[in-house]
Amino acid sequence: AREGSRVAKKMKPFYGSGEMPRNGERPWENVHIDHTPLDIELVSSLISMDTCNTSSAIAGDILLGRAWATFAIDGYSRRILAIYLSFEEPSYRSCMMVIRACVQRFKRLPENIITDNGSEFDSIYFKQLIARYCRTHKYRPPGEPRYGSPVERVFGTTNTDLIHELQGNTQIYQKSRQVTKRVNPKNQAIWTLQDLYQSLEIWAYEIYDRRPHASLTHSPKEAFDLGVAIGGMREMMRINYDRAFKLMTLPAPTSGNTRKVQRGSGVKINLIYYWCDAFRDPEIEGQNINVKIDPFDASIAYAYVKDTWLECISNYYSFLKDRPEKEMKIISADLRQRKLGHGKRVEVSEAELVNHLKSAEIYEGELLKQRLKAMDNRTVLEITSGNSIESRIISPVVDIVQQTVVEVVPRTMTIDER
Repeated sequence: AREGSRVAKKMKPFYGSGEMPRNGERPWENVHIDHTPLDIELVSSLISMDTCNTSSAIAGDILLGRAWATFAIDGYSRRILAIYLSFEEPSYRSCMMVIRACVQRFKRLPENIITDNGSEFDSIYFKQLIARYCRTHKYRPPGEPRYGSPVERVFGTTNTDLIHELQGNTQIYQKSRQVTKRVNPKNQAIWTLQDLYQSLEIWAYEIYDRRPHASLTHSPKEAFDLGVAIGGMREMMRINYDRAFKLMTLPAPTSGNTRKVQRGSGVKINLIYYWCDAFRDPEIEGQNINVKIDPFDASIAYAYVKDTWLECISNYYSFLKDRPEKEMKIISADLRQRKLGHGKRVEVSEAELVNHLKSAEIYEGELLKQRLKAMDNRTVLEITSGNSIESRIISPVVDIVQQTVVEVVPRTMTIDER
């Protein structure tokens, strides 16, 4: 009566739904998906040296802040099925990517996906994907984190066993009066998003997976394998990690699922025109067709033409490649803000947007930091997709380092040392 309903909820008995055990009676029955910010400050890897003003990035602040981790945890065995790491706050993109990672690792999706009541789990694309594969989405009761105890416990274990042991962790922020310039995590940060993600994978998929669990009699992997042996492999639940599945994880534009095919230009999505050779067909020209976008690459889109999803390319492919949806929205909003004084109605064309991408204004302040975050997010996306990123790291760096940091790094050092 004094402290309210949230305190009362902690005191009431905890029961599962009906006679079913609250965490399921076999692997893949109940899987929890949730997000958490990791307690560590990260810096830019400067992989984007070929697309941003590197001199100002090196001379200025390359601290990018904290990253968000998305976990998929099997309730029965407490096994970490998939992880995704990003500088972006939780969104439908994080949900889609952790599901992609789960299917890539195990070729399977859970029967029940349990989440909290966050807006990112209310996305129509997330619900469509679950419905397409005949899975069930369940919400935890609001204000009762105990119903998500498997994933909430992993959050604490991850920070305690791994993140708090790394340089630049933010544990000292709990004692704000003791934070001095010398021990401030922002001045101690050395980890990049890519390095942290690779270390997190090793910890989750190898160390945590094989270590005895406090609430189990054995490790999560042993509990998972034993549950699969008892419940069966269930091959009919197999999902191939192929182009069809990847297309199912792509969203449609926020302003509508269809676009009109314009003669000689193609379809216009978020100010950008996309083209493929199928648009030359007189039967397709002028028709409204379904389209999808790649939220991590603004240079391509997909159009549904004659019962087939076709890839469409932008006229400005080289400038838009690997630029995510969020970055393009921030840049277009910045361009509109700059044009406010030139008229009452602000309209932005495709050419103006690309010219703004090439201008000096985006290489400063928050826009530069957003570019660096986007490029680091891209490296995690490549790792999650199983692609090699070695060539992406080395190729642009060798020539540019000699031009931009010659005063900082002695010429006698090798490329690896630089």
